[in-house]
Amino acid sequence: MLTRRSTFIAELAKGKRVLDIGCVNHSLSTRCAKYWLHGILREQAAHLVGLDYEQEQVDHLKKEGYNAVCADATNFKLDEQFDLIVAGEIIEHLTCPGKLLDCARQHLVPGGKLILTCPNANNIIYFIETCLLGREWDNTDHTCIFTPTTMAVMLDKCGYRCVSHHFVAENLFFYKTTALHKLLAHGMWGVQAMAGMVNPALCKNFITVAELKS
Repeated sequence: MLTRRSTFIAELAKGKRVLDIGCVNHSLSTRCAKYWLHGILREQAAHLVGLDYEQEQVDHLKKEGYNAVCADATNFKLDEQFDLIVAGEIIEHLTCPGKLLDCARQHLVPGGKLILTCPNANNIIYFIETCLLGREWDNTDHTCIFTPTTMAVMLDKCGYRCVSHHFVAENLFFYKTTALHKLLAHGMWGVQAMAGMVNPALCKNFITVAELKS
């Protein structure tokens, strides 16, 4: 069980040519948190390109010296390939997630790795919410949720081999702006961390590492 996805991903990015899909991470306001993934990747990667469809925020990143492009995660074509492609907390927002995998495949060097992070459909928080509310209380922009099993199936159908899955119990209080939301984040982290010590598969999120089929 991991407690910080950015630390795990940063290790894999060291000295690599990296493409970060969804680099804005919903809003650039999250940059105030010290765990902003794109900022950490910038410190570790030999070469980093960020991709996001939010034009205004991509332009803002460019003004600050970031190498960023505005494009659709399911329909992009860059003039380079990468050792590592990261799609953090984005695949669950897409209506056609397979198209992201198709685009990523065209931009991976032989032997390159794809990292996907997303909510875990089997997590203990969703179970509790469903028991209490009759449904999971999720981000209203999410179109689909995965388990490691269904993620592996989709990767296989799109020409990838799943290398590993890693469950993540991460405290996201640093992204919250109000005292109540911070308190709720602490509480949710505590529940999933305790459940994760019993069975990591109950954690809220998971990371999948994949590579192209030979």
